[in-house]
Amino acid sequence: MPEQYRSFALTVRPQLGLTDETLAALNKYAESQDHAYAVVEKEGHEKHWHAQFWYDKAKPRGRVAEAIARICQRTIPDWSKPQLKVLRNGVRIAYSDWHLSYLEHNEDKESANVQVENAPLDTSPFYPTEDEQAALQAKVNAADPEYHKLATMYAEDCPDVVKPTERQVALWLAKKQLTEKSISITRQKRDRLQKTRLLWLYILGEDADEEDLLLEYYSAPAPSVVRQNLLSALDIHALPSEDDSVTKESSTRWNTSESETRSLSEEGSSPTDESSGD
Repeated sequence: MPEQYRSFALTVRPQLGLTDETLAALNKYAESQDHAYAVVEKEGHEKHWHAQFWYDKAKPRGRVAEAIARICQRTIPDWSKPQLKVLRNGVRIAYSDWHLSYLEHNEDKESANVQVENAPLDTSPFYPTEDEQAALQAKVNAADPEYHKLATMYAEDCPDVVKPTERQVALWLAKKQLTEKSISITRQKRDRLQKTRLLWLYILGEDADEEDLLLEYYSAPAPSVVRQNLLSALDIHALPSEDDSVTKESSTRWNTSESETRSLSEEGSSPTDESSGD
């Protein structure tokens, strides 16, 4: 179900400016709301309409935007998809008295040309609380809306569970998908297991264990085939220590010197020397 709110700020700015027909239709619609404040600004191609609505019963932002879009589609001959996109962006959640701060008491604007004036005497009950506003801001800033939504739903359903286990998250997700049927089913078991684990880590956030995070994001590279064969061919446990290497190197050098001395001695003796000795 879409989020619902009790106050909205609206801007209608057609590409060729607001016509009298569209203005009359918008004002009539504003007067039919529970509470409304509307002004018109500029002239010609720059002419546009601002309003703030307050509702006794909350409703989705999209419903308000579609109602205004139908008026524009009916009264503006060159109405187009790009203008519809601009209009939808111009219907926003109101967190405060936007009609006063932006429309009526704005020093950068000319005197407001008020069209409808029926604001509530006390507007504060119509706006989200500070906690609700913080939650809305977190939702807007979330890099992954799906996991943010699931984590928020889990926190609402299990407020007393500070650090859930992976099993607790799995059971919650299963009940949401299969028992309550409030979340679309993840069909493949491999995907369900992955979704459960990632949601668990997402919920834990900074409390997640680094080893658990590494299991999902890091895999130590396996040795190459050549390296594996080389390690298998060598008995690495029998390799000499540094001291043994020095001893063997010294021994090799001594043996080499002895051999060289013997060779030189043998080369130095000749048949002449042996005959002269007789």
